[in-house]
Amino acid sequence: MSHLKATFALIRRAPGWFALSAVLQIMRSVFPLVPALVVSIAFDRLAEGSGLNEGMWVLFAVLIGAVLGRVGSLFGSVAVDGWTDSTTGGLLIRNTVARVFRRPGAEALPHSTGSTVNRLTTDSQTVADMMVSTMVVVGSTAQALFALGVMASVDVVLTVLVVVPVFAAGLLITFTSKQIKRHYARSREAAGEVSSMLREVFRAVQAIKLADGVDRVTDRVRELSETRRARTLKSRLFSQVMLGAVFNSTSGLGAGLVMLLAVSRLRDGTLTVGGIVLFVSYLVWITEFTTLFSQSLAEYKQAAVSMTRLDEVVDDGAGLAALVAAPTSRSAVAAVSRDTSPVGPLTQLSARQLTYRHPGSDRGIEGVDLDVRRGELVVVTGGVGAGKTTLLRVLIGALDRDAGTIEWNGVEVDRPSEVLIPPRCAYTPQVPYLMTGSVRDNITAGVDVTEADIERAAYLSVLDADLATMPDGLATRVGPRGTTLSGGQAQRVAAAQMLVRNPDLLVFDDISSALDVNTERELWHRLRADGTRTCLAVSHREIALAQADRVVVLRDGKVVASGRYEDIRDSVPELSHADPTDLVDNLVSGQ
Repeated sequence: MSHLKATFALIRRAPGWFALSAVLQIMRSVFPLVPALVVSIAFDRLAEGSGLNEGMWVLFAVLIGAVLGRVGSLFGSVAVDGWTDSTTGGLLIRNTVARVFRRPGAEALPHSTGSTVNRLTTDSQTVADMMVSTMVVVGSTAQALFALGVMASVDVVLTVLVVVPVFAAGLLITFTSKQIKRHYARSREAAGEVSSMLREVFRAVQAIKLADGVDRVTDRVRELSETRRARTLKSRLFSQVMLGAVFNSTSGLGAGLVMLLAVSRLRDGTLTVGGIVLFVSYLVWITEFTTLFSQSLAEYKQAAVSMTRLDEVVDDGAGLAALVAAPTSRSAVAAVSRDTSPVGPLTQLSARQLTYRHPGSDRGIEGVDLDVRRGELVVVTGGVGAGKTTLLRVLIGALDRDAGTIEWNGVEVDRPSEVLIPPRCAYTPQVPYLMTGSVRDNITAGVDVTEADIERAAYLSVLDADLATMPDGLATRVGPRGTTLSGGQAQRVAAAQMLVRNPDLLVFDDISSALDVNTERELWHRLRADGTRTCLAVSHREIALAQADRVVVLRDGKVVASGRYEDIRDSVPELSHADPTDLVDNLVSGQ
């Protein structure tokens, strides 16, 4: 889809509102032409010797009506423009974010978070501003056509001289469109680099200070900011100052020619005083139209760049058609999810010949078979880079598998990312992601649950004792990304978020990495107490391995052993020694 078709597609999303906007803009632009026309008629009548008769009072009434109409249409157009701006920007952001969420959850975005946020905010606003500007140009075009029609009825030759700058403006924009897009794209790229750098700096303040890198980082931010300033200045100078000066000069030249010819026509009687008044007044609006039209074309070129940048947030190949598509209702999305979901609580989750390769490398998993039965604890272990996390992510649909099948109770799951989700399945990554807010907010994650559900989740995740020592309990603020909590507390808040909805399958990616031995032992004890919870976990610690119903050992992405820990421990190098962390923790705890 071309950028022009995408623009029309945005208009089709709300044709009634855009039609109303066009009507109001036309009224807003045409009403200012009425006073000059009224004054022109009045001058001609006065020149003919007419006094202050009824006709003059009618003209005065028309003048008052035009002013009131102008004010009313102005208020209406401003209100509708605000709606157009917010709705267009909101649609672009919503569609882009929806495409992000349709991606496998563990696949990285092609751009940094800072650059992505910059595109969602600034570039969506650029497109929205262009849509509003387009409606303004519609009104201004109607104004120019009306003015030209009236002027042509007075003198065709003079009118043609007024039209010349408009064509000159269009030709100039055509010749400079590539430069406009190039300068604007470079300025937006520089802005994205600054946003990305600032985000990384704020995420690593402590590391930067410990490495004595404040001065170097500051210099780098200053360097990127200077590049952004220079590119933005060049883009604006080219698209606004230079083009504006050229168009104003061109329009001024046309106005001068018109005035010279008008004087000669006034002398020979082919043009009246009222006609001169009309031309002088309408020249202002024609000049404004040429400037506005040129700026609008420049804004369209910039908006085309912004549309492309928004489309590039997700490299799914959907193109601009997905960017400007009508939003899908929540009920429709829910219906699709229900239609593809297997029925019944978990009895067995099976995977056969699961294969996945990370893009650009030969690392991943290959031909993995796995069974998890209801009530079991299955632990996946192996060395660094063995494919443990990759296996979990492929299994729950966070990565799209290259080959293999996944079955829930014997029913094949085509799209696990839409099926293996809460409340059926819940997943906690190795590094939990907590949102700024309270402990309660992070546990509930916006889901309507009872206090009993929260208390049960806190107990099962061994968070209850910590909550008792926190100054505000569940209302305690966790800070940005959970920075006010310890690593172990953050892990257990994430676990409580899983448990609050009582899912059939709990998937843990090395949740014990930030827990001491006693807390980890209590965690597994509580989760396994009634024998009903099904857990699939990645761990290299002996407490989890010893409690597992089955241990699956990965090496280079392949299963090399599977069975009870005590049965395979001596035959598998990965299990032949105890985790040093366990040894230290046991010594400290006196066990």
